[in-house]
Amino acid sequence: MWEHIIEHHNGYLPLRIKAVPEGTIVATRNVLMTIGNTDPKYAALTTFLEKIRGNPIEVLPHLLDILYKKIGGHVNEKSFKVLEKHDRLIQGDGVNMESIKDILNLLERIGFSADDLVFASGGGLLQKVIIEHSIVLIMEYSFETIRSRCDIDVDKLDFMHLM
Repeated sequence: MWEHIIEHHNGYLPLRIKAVPEGTIVATRNVLMTIGNTDPKYAALTTFLEKIRGNPIEVLPHLLDILYKKIGGHVNEKSFKVLEKHDRLIQGDGVNMESIKDILNLLERIGFSADDLVFASGGGLLQKVIIEHSIVLIMEYSFETIRSRCDIDVDKLDFMHLM
C-alpha cells in the first residue's frame, strides 16, 4: 500500500482534511474536523490514521520525532522538548494504569515533555477501573448488609474457603 502511495501520489497521503479554524467558537454536537479519502483504493486509510495503532512504546518516539521536526517546538527549562503551543498527541490505545507509567518513563528517556501527550481513557483504562471499583463497592455493600441483617461477625468469616 505505502509503495503505491509513493508511486501514484508522489508520497502524499490521498486524504482531504478539513477543520474548523483554530479559535472558532463552535456549538456542541458539531464536527470540528473531517478526514476524507481521495483514492477509493485506500478506503481504510482514514480509519488507520484516526486510530494511529500500535504499541505506544514503539510508536510514540517516531511520532514525536516527526512532529518536532515538522512543526517545531522548544526546549523547556528542564531540557525536555515541547511541541508548539497548540500541538499535542492524544494516546488512547493501550492506555491503562501500568502503560501510563511506562509511557511517561519513555518520554523522559527520549527527552520529550509530558506536556506533549494527552491520555485518553480508552477501554483498558476506563473499564478496568470501573469494574474493579464496582466489585469493591458490591463487596462492601454485601458485607454491610450481612452485618446489619444477620447475627454473623463478617470480619471473622474466611471468604477464601467460601469461594
